[in-house]
Amino acid sequence: MKRFKELLESGRPVLGTSILYESPAMIESLAGQGWDWFWLDGQHALRQHTWLEHIRACERIDVAPVLRVPSSDGHFISHALDLGAWDVMVPMVESAQQAREAVRAAHFPPLGSRSAAGKRPIALHGLEYLEMAARWTTLSVQIETCAGMEHLDEIAAVPGVDALLIGTGDLRLSMGIPLKETPEEIEDAIQRVGRVARSNGKYAGLICTPEEIPLRREQGYSFFTMSISVALISDTMSQLLKKAKSFAE
Repeated sequence: MKRFKELLESGRPVLGTSILYESPAMIESLAGQGWDWFWLDGQHALRQHTWLEHIRACERIDVAPVLRVPSSDGHFISHALDLGAWDVMVPMVESAQQAREAVRAAHFPPLGSRSAAGKRPIALHGLEYLEMAARWTTLSVQIETCAGMEHLDEIAAVPGVDALLIGTGDLRLSMGIPLKETPEEIEDAIQRVGRVARSNGKYAGLICTPEEIPLRREQGYSFFTMSISVALISDTMSQLLKKAKSFAE
């Protein structure tokens, strides 16, 4: 199965999309298309008891699942990893201390304090899993508030944080900017996150259009999500209906 960290280390753009519906079958329907990673949204969409089936669906079609947990609570992080995820995304990280707590939950000693009692990874990989986890587990933290931007340099410097992902939607709300506007302040934040990630030896990611990828690559970004599943389905069905109506008139 594709490993997110291995994809990041390849140096090429790592392309994904987000999964906002509780439907492993939807994931399986995307088999063979060539996606690198899927953003499984356990913060806003997928209930915790469904995480395993979505991880398994990604495994079946050879796409790296990156599970966004509901918060930086260590229980969510360790549970996601115990289910077999290798890659966890933590939302709303606003301080170095919060990032360090996430690292402790995501990694076994000596880097962290994660317990080794997760049954599925041990059943699949044996005790070698402990070494594998040290090599392949990735922890991405989301920078999506004014506080997160204020403490960006300290967050990026935390050992065990692998990647920064800027969340421009919530950052707009935090700044008091309408969601549909992209003023200079948002563009400056995007560029700063890319610079800080690069200077700290971290990877950077964001939601963007395909056309933006070359520019964002120059700005230090490595991984991208093209859209969200809700928008893709809505836009596709809307265009299909418009086309059908044009032929039905």
